[in-house]
Amino acid sequence: MDMADGVTIAVLTYKRPDYLEGALASACRQSGDVREILVVDNAADKELQLWLGERFPGVRYLPMHYNGGCDGRNLALRETTSEIVINIDDDVELVGTNCVNRVSQAFDDDPKLACLDFKILDPQYRVRQRDWCHPRPVTDASQQFESYFILEGESALRREAALRVGSYSSKFFLYHEGLDLALRLIDDGWRIIYTPEIAVVHHVAPDVRRASRFYYCSVRNGIWIAYQYLPFTSAVADVFEHVAKMTFFSVRAGQFGAHLKGCVDAVRGLSSIQRRPLHEEALQRLKAIRAQRPALSARVHRHLAQQIL
Repeated sequence: MDMADGVTIAVLTYKRPDYLEGALASACRQSGDVREILVVDNAADKELQLWLGERFPGVRYLPMHYNGGCDGRNLALRETTSEIVINIDDDVELVGTNCVNRVSQAFDDDPKLACLDFKILDPQYRVRQRDWCHPRPVTDASQQFESYFILEGESALRREAALRVGSYSSKFFLYHEGLDLALRLIDDGWRIIYTPEIAVVHHVAPDVRRASRFYYCSVRNGIWIAYQYLPFTSAVADVFEHVAKMTFFSVRAGQFGAHLKGCVDAVRGLSSIQRRPLHEEALQRLKAIRAQRPALSARVHRHLAQQIL
């Protein structure tokens, strides 16, 4: 990679200007070759554009005229000319001033690296367990390893690789859209790496829609992913475990209605999804990565210890 291309920092936002200011301040503090900082606004708010012009005049504003969720990330990938794009959400702040340099070095060192996932901390700088979705126990947060998850708002992407496999799928909107992209990247021979060397603070902005949307989209999108990418028997087993787990979690959270609607819409939407099971080599890589997952009972226990979403 020619690092003369620099690195773009793209911030996805939707009606959270108070949090956005912290995210942008952390981006502006970065040393290294920052080619540009983008704000992708899923609300297309004229007032926000004016505010950015006053507070952050060097930031480029990209309006989305509909709330497309992960479509906003695709807009950033299409619009920038940087080879590497750091993606953060508006309630996420980069820790320190050397994140861009570390990202650049990681992609320089590994030409098959498609995504670098960052360590997510809470505002007290502790590992945020509720955001830990990697196929490893959370005690491995201090180690680097290969993953099959893309942390959509806390990672860096190689633009060429993401565009080559079709970027994020707009049908997912939110939740598991990173997993969907990760599986296509792995199938194309790319690698996704988690690193503890780059950290972000996730403030988790309050959102009254978050819970129902999470339980709806998570079960729906998980079913679609299994159907699309896994061999038939593996898909059935994966769907059974995923639905059972999400049923338990949704009942506990009082969101069974949203969960049930997600299951129904998942089945209704299967006819629009073209099955493309992963190649054997990719399946074997996926199996090796998943072998490091904690047992289902341990994952349920961790959920029970957390605050209900």
